[in-house]
Amino acid sequence: MEALYVRGVARGLKSTYIALVDKSFLAALRSAVAARRDHERVLQIDPKYVDAKTIVGAHNYVVGSLPMPVKLLAGIAGFTWRGVFLAMGLLSIGMTLCCLGLRDPGFGRWDTDQVRAKVHEASGDDDATVLTEDVELGFWEICRRLMLIPTSRRLMAGVAVLGVLTVRTTYLPPDKNFGAGWYVLAPAGTKIESDGS
Repeated sequence: MEALYVRGVARGLKSTYIALVDKSFLAALRSAVAARRDHERVLQIDPKYVDAKTIVGAHNYVVGSLPMPVKLLAGIAGFTWRGVFLAMGLLSIGMTLCCLGLRDPGFGRWDTDQVRAKVHEASGDDDATVLTEDVELGFWEICRRLMLIPTSRRLMAGVAVLGVLTVRTTYLPPDKNFGAGWYVLAPAGTKIESDGS
């Protein structure tokens, strides 16, 4: 058991070295996964071996910080990194094809002079000179005007839903934890009880 633990630590250090010095991230990932397997085996033999939970927790923390689509593809669908890369590429191409049908929004930020001229022309006003200071908008007025646009409201709702879905579960206490990431975040010297699972 001690040999497995030491081999896992050595593989973890090798993974860190390969990633930071050699910049070979795939080789570092292979070494990190091997270190995790060694420490998971140690925890199967002795669940109270708290030191072995460090690499498992760190690995869970890193995986927990990945974007939700990558987690779903790698975790639930069981894709390898090549499968995740291919699926994300196909998803990007699909989303790009969906966006081809979008129309030109018309006037934009750099077209203010043209817009002012058209508004003054439509209202029959001859004096089209407006000072920029007279039409400066504050932050909250800009936010209010953006929320009047239906597309912006939908976008903000989508961002809120995705934000809720990407909340990390590694900050939960061990009894409500979905992984061992809590052990990485526990302060040094904290006594962590294992439930034996």
